Amino acid sequence: MNLLDILSRPDRSGEVTGAIAAVRTDGKRGVKFTARSSLRIRNAHEFFVCRTLGDFGWTSKDGPVSFKVMAGNDSYPLALNAGSHEKPVSLNWPAEMVGIREFDIVIEAKNDATVFMGRNTDLRALAASLANGRGVEVGPGLKPTLKPSPVLDVSYVEEKHPKDWEETYHKQHELPPAEIFDRYVIGSGTVLEMVEPGSLDFVFSAHVLEHLPNPLQVLTNWLATLKPGGLIIALVPDPRFTFDCRQPPSTMAEMLEEEARGGHAIAPEKYERWCKHTEPRHTPADLLRRNYSIHVNFLTPEGASAVGELLVSRKAASRYWIRTEANHREFVLAIWK
Repeated sequence: MNLLDILSRPDRSGEVTGAIAAVRTDGKRGVKFTARSSLRIRNAHEFFVCRTLGDFGWTSKDGPVSFKVMAGNDSYPLALNAGSHEKPVSLNWPAEMVGIREFDIVIEAKNDATVFMGRNTDLRALAASLANGRGVEVGPGLKPTLKPSPVLDVSYVEEKHPKDWEETYHKQHELPPAEIFDRYVIGSGTVLEMVEPGSLDFVFSAHVLEHLPNPLQVLTNWLATLKPGGLIIALVPDPRFTFDCRQPPSTMAEMLEEEARGGHAIAPEKYERWCKHTEPRHTPADLLRRNYSIHVNFLTPEGASAVGELLVSRKAASRYWIRTEANHREFVLAIWK
């Protein structure tokens, strides 16, 4: 469970008492509790990671810090960590939890303490470092991750040119510098019809794949644009540790059914699903009226691995690689042709 993400949104379940702040120290990410502060995560049973009732990959330092479950008026201790040295939080889920349908998780610090959730690795920089040669970045908006260099010839694929965005989206934007502005090409990010097959060294995307229906066909289309040995590099949000934490991850059966149906239109049930699990304060009609871009598939690292295995078995890809870390909001998926 990504406490930083809950605090930074803020998540509708997060309830803070006292002072809690995000910290990054010794290469790690965490939250700093001051004396007598607490974080209550309401309706924690809705979070997908709670369905296994395992440990969340937390560690704590200083304290003492208590972790407990609240179900109505009943309280169940999970762990009590204390000490100047960092140590894992071993959550002891009680047998009494069996059958309890609704519960909160409460973290309380009696003195100043820190709960760490994982390393502060820059996965975006790691993903960018894999790109080399000639390629495209799909859907970068006005802030591409990749920048052109003597060893990187990159173009940016968008459905509309940035100069038209103010009229289209009714927002004012500061346009990128000319050396980036002139590299935008207009077309479909799902098909890449403007690219000659077998001509690219890479296709890069950052937080784009989750917006594109029919991901198996999208990845197949991207692979078709690559030279032998070229690769797809995708930075993908992990729904377990982002605002999609209540979403059931996409299954292979769903993705195969979508592939068989064909096309890249967003089905009405995708809007209904997103509103139900991610943002119940909105309706599908409201999102459609605003032309709001929702997430339509929800890949965990395990789900992405299944996709990679399928593409390799079909001989569309030669291999794949995934880099993920505990409680990180995103992971890196690389697929080689």
